[in-house]
This record gives sequence, C-alpha cells and structure tokens, in this order.
Amino acid sequence: APGDPAALAAALAELLADPEEAARRGRAGRRRFDERFHRDRMIDALGDWYARLAAPAPGGRDGL
Repeated sequence: APGDPAALAAALAELLADPEEAARRGRAGRRRFDERFHRDRMIDALGDWYARLAAPAPGGRDGL
C-alpha cells in the first residue's frame, strides 16, 4: 500500500529472496514501458496534443 514502508520492505525482501521472480517482473515492467512509451506512440500523442492546442476554440477564438 502506498505510504506503507513495512509493506515495501517486505516486497523488496521477497524479490531479493527470489532472483528469478525479480527478473521476470523486470522483464514484464520493461515490456509494459516499451508498449506504453514507444517512440511512435509518443510522437502520435504529442502531435494530437498540438493539434488540439492549435485548433480554434469554441466561440470562434483562434487556437494558440
């Protein structure tokens, strides 16, 4: 649980005691990061954000 140092310590101790599980979780975390923050996906998201920012606002105001 967030803010629970004892739970964090216990989870770290479990990983230290099981290097294979730690490695498996590390690989899973890397896959998740790569899927979520892939360069092409981030470029598309940034382009979408700029397009929304530059679009005219409701009521006729120009974007940017």
